[in-house]
Formats: sequence, C-alpha cells, structure tokens
Amino acid sequence: MLNDTNKICQVWNQKDALEQTLLAGLHGGPEIKKEEKQAYLGVFREQVIAFLTQDQVKEAALYPEIAEALEHEKFQKLIINSSLAAYYTNKYQALAREKNKAYTMVADADCARAAGLVVAGSEAVDLQDIAVDDRRLRLQKLGVSEKLIASAGKKICETCLNSILSLDPREAINYSGLTWLDRLTGERCPAHQD
Repeated sequence: MLNDTNKICQVWNQKDALEQTLLAGLHGGPEIKKEEKQAYLGVFREQVIAFLTQDQVKEAALYPEIAEALEHEKFQKLIINSSLAAYYTNKYQALAREKNKAYTMVADADCARAAGLVVAGSEAVDLQDIAVDDRRLRLQKLGVSEKLIASAGKKICETCLNSILSLDPREAINYSGLTWLDRLTGERCPAHQD
C-alpha cells in the first residue's frame, strides 16, 4: 500500500502547478488509501474502534460491542451506511441518541462492499480487533438456545432473562422481561413456543 501511495505522490509531483490545479478541479486531488476509506465509510482503518458488516446491522438485535465502543475515550462519531434500509439502522441511531453521541449517515458509490456501521475515533486508535464477532455464534458458544437468541427485541420470561444475563450481562440491551399484564393479555415467552 505504501508503494502505491508513493507512486501516486510521485506522479502528482511531476505535474506542473497548472496541470495539478486542472486535474484537481476535474477529478479531485490524489486520495491516499481510497479503498480503505471506502471500506470503512470514509475513515482510515486506524481510526476504527469497531465495525459491523451489513448483515450484522440487519439483525434484529443490537450488538452490545457497539454500545461499548460508543463509550471509547477517543470516540468521535458513529457512521452508518445509508444504503441499508432505515428499518435496520434506526436501532443504532436511537442508541447513539440515547447515549448523546454523534452519528452520521454516509452514502458512497461503492456501499455494497463497505461496512454496515463504523464507530470511529477522532484520531488513530490502532486497535487490532475491530471486527465484531457474530452475535449468534458468540451466544451459541456460551450455550444459549437458538430460540432464545432469536427472541432478541422481544419480552421473555424471567427464567430466560436470568439465564441469558447470567451468561452475558451485556445482552440486557436486547431483552426485557414479561410483566404480569403481558401474561394477563396472553403474551408468552417466545423462547418456549414451538
């Protein structure tokens, strides 16, 4: 990547001032690490605190890792891929508003290959593990049933709620308990339904 950057700079520097001005006016100035910035919705990889794929953003559940990343000391903004339907992204916008954190929607010509969501720092954070692990796999490894994993965003019985919170307390962001009124109106725990 460094060699590509050097080549771009060398070619640019060989142009006279008039040619540089004309090229910049027509095509913009030379951009360093363009593919990397497209992949991370306009920021460099070293600024990324955490990111989700588009498929992860489309899941019904919120990723607790994103809530944690919003609290990072170098946090600057949450960047959301605007090519995703609002139905999928609204929960992350609400999370940012709830935590009083800045967020923005980004449209790019190559959004199909870009991340679904990026939590970015104001400067380089240089974290090694920025990709958030798949939630379903993480919970399966902890021994959570498939029905309970799929019940994210729904009210569940006290037994199921205690079960999942004992395995991963961060999942409180995705579950709430059934109330006596819910039971009175016939609502049942989806983790126990066939």
